[in-house]
Amino acid sequence: MKQDSDYGLLARLRSRFDQLSPALAKINRFVTENPDTVIHQTLIELAEISGASEASVVRFCRDSGFKSFSEFRGSGPNVWSSINIYPKFKRVNQ
Repeated sequence: MKQDSDYGLLARLRSRFDQLSPALAKINRFVTENPDTVIHQTLIELAEISGASEASVVRFCRDSGFKSFSEFRGSGPNVWSSINIYPKFKRVNQ
């Protein structure tokens, strides 16, 4: 995977939305709107739910800088660690 420590994966995916083919844009939209779901899906499930083909999912992963869908999905939490799935909450002193 390409390392962009100051530029999280979701931000990278969102920034390239307009550059994608319609099939890859479907996948991109689903991934950026549902990152907490994607990390638990198989390639086939992601293809079905995003309305794209399995080949398009593989192409999307490679075009996003990953060697495979498994690497994209994470094979562990390291790949998605730069993603801010949950907003940061400011602690309020009471």
